[in-house]
Amino acid sequence: MLSMGFFTIMYESGRKCWVSFMAILLLLIGIYGVILIEENEPIHYVFASTVFLSILVFMFRNMTNNKYDIFLCSANVIVFLLLMLYIIFGQEKTSGIFGYEIIFLILFTIFYFTLHFRSIY
Repeated sequence: MLSMGFFTIMYESGRKCWVSFMAILLLLIGIYGVILIEENEPIHYVFASTVFLSILVFMFRNMTNNKYDIFLCSANVIVFLLLMLYIIFGQEKTSGIFGYEIIFLILFTIFYFTLHFRSIY
């Protein structure tokens, strides 16, 4: 996890976009907080919220960059927002969120790989 974080920060610093860099930095801090702090602690939810908000900021910032495939980026962000709205408004509070977290992370992974592979070509 530490090496992945290090190389992700190195990659983002090379892209020279401070918004993306800060979003990824906050994402990593949030992930470390979620991993290290137990779920029954209130601060755990602060770290979890930081993770999702930093992902949204990163996706919106990079979606507006015309250098990338705007259609694919937009589709990812729309699906991401719909899932978030469902979690906030449509789901009973007693059910688990683990499945939705996985979907969020898969969408973010697809989005991030899309940015990376588009920047290579």
